[in-house]
Amino acid sequence: MQTPTALGCDRHSLLHFRVLAWLDRRGRLEASDGRTFGNVTRPLVARESNRAYFQSVQPLVLELEIEADYGQIYIYDPATQLADQDATEDDPLERAMKDGYESRRFVGYAGGLIDVITPSQYNWKAPIRIEVSEAPPESDAESWDHVVELPLPVPSGRLVFEASGGGAPIETQIPTGNYRARFSGRGYVAGVGEIEGHETYRLQLWPSEKTELRLVRYWAGYDLMRPSS
Repeated sequence: MQTPTALGCDRHSLLHFRVLAWLDRRGRLEASDGRTFGNVTRPLVARESNRAYFQSVQPLVLELEIEADYGQIYIYDPATQLADQDATEDDPLERAMKDGYESRRFVGYAGGLIDVITPSQYNWKAPIRIEVSEAPPESDAESWDHVVELPLPVPSGRLVFEASGGGAPIETQIPTGNYRARFSGRGYVAGVGEIEGHETYRLQLWPSEKTELRLVRYWAGYDLMRPSS
């Protein structure tokens, strides 16, 4: 069995990346229990027709350290954020942030981009666990402070986490497709002068065309830190 691989990540990503899977000698992604996920030179498309294949393997699990700044983390596939010269809508970053605040979900969505509005101003080493499975995982919302479900298209297989304010993107790869995303966070602290955060996150993904934005569990600290007008 070969050494761990960052699956095409750049050097910056590799410094923040720990993958709980390996490439075997035939180029297949192999889970820690020895089961293979598929040939990574031809990414498996996440869709209903592949349900039987996904059922034969355990979920793909990745662990990274990502960054938050200015109270935000962006999650997106770069292929969904290509500039459109004919577009008349506002910047998706602004629309996603506005959606997060106005909906009181504090996880906004617009144009394929997720905007996580964090309790703290910054967190340079926020752990996040990414789980890609073939079906919705069982809910354990009671173990988390804040949980939101929303769509996440990943047409190129590249998944980027980027701090607001021009932070260096941290990138990994997953099978291409349209996903349902369940974003969970804990370690949230509401306090005057709370600047640096120590939050922990999880992003669960499974193939789905569902586009509903759903607040599953609400962290009451937002009422103190960002009261509704």
